Amino acid sequence: MLKNVPMDVRVFAQVVDDLPVNVIICDRKKFRITYMNEASRRTLERIEHLLPCPADALIGRSIDIFLDDPPRQRRLLADPANLPHTARLHLGGATLDLLFTAIIDGKGRYVAPRLTWSLAADGAAAKTEAAAQRPATSVKGISGPVERAATPAAGEGSTPADQGLRTLTGAVDRIGESADAVRRIANQTNLLALDAIIEAANAGDAGPGFAAAAAGTTKLADDTARAADRIAALR
Repeated sequence: MLKNVPMDVRVFAQVVDDLPVNVIICDRKKFRITYMNEASRRTLERIEHLLPCPADALIGRSIDIFLDDPPRQRRLLADPANLPHTARLHLGGATLDLLFTAIIDGKGRYVAPRLTWSLAADGAAAKTEAAAQRPATSVKGISGPVERAATPAAGEGSTPADQGLRTLTGAVDRIGESADAVRRIANQTNLLALDAIIEAANAGDAGPGFAAAAAGTTKLADDTARAADRIAALR
């Protein structure tokens, strides 16, 4: 539902309302949420316990709900030259990947900021922790007994086994950091692709081909994020 926004945004909303993409629009002066599509409402209902109000009551509320540094990010959103802008928001046990872009009308004027967003790999951290505690399938699960065996007795120096364990532990940590970086890139790529699908809806005859390419990019990003989760689970 839209309130007090230019007709260009109303037309845009009719196009994206049924898309399986989370979209939120706010006005560019007071940064009040003026539009939220059905996909956003359904996704927000999953984390409604983390929100300051029910998902259905977000229209008219400040976009600050989705900002971790409202004063700075409001300044960014006020100027279309700063967009697109990506961010990550932690809400309790949920993590949101955010992409802010500009809605520009037919005369090249900045109408409103648009937020395209997704929930980052739900429960990935919990799955990783659980996997890391399974000795039969986890590097860290194996390292526990090895570490105890490799720990030198009082007064003894570091043994080769102890040194090897430290090297292994460092390598495992670096793998985890790399997997996290890949996951972040995949999530950002996914948001860009979803935003491209939205733009394709307004691209006329060229839109279907553009949307198909963007959808393929989205699938690739999802596959990459899942692969990163599997790698992180080996830690």
